Amino acid sequence: MSTLQPKAQLKALSKFVKVSSCKLQLSRLELHCLSSEQQFSSSELHLSSSEQKRSRSNRYFSSSKQERSHR
Repeated sequence: MSTLQPKAQLKALSKFVKVSSCKLQLSRLELHCLSSEQQFSSSELHLSSSEQKRSRSNRYFSSSKQERSHR
């Protein structure tokens, strides 16, 4: 290695660093995709729970109507 010029050594090193950083970015992207999928599933859960809340409120509304008709 010492016979190589320092510039050549730097070039080889920078190439290696670039490759490793690209791999890092790829793994980060995969992680981001995974987390976004989790967010998507959680938003679906949120949607279903909000629908349940809506049906509950509908029941409440109908019960309040019955109370009004009784009066």
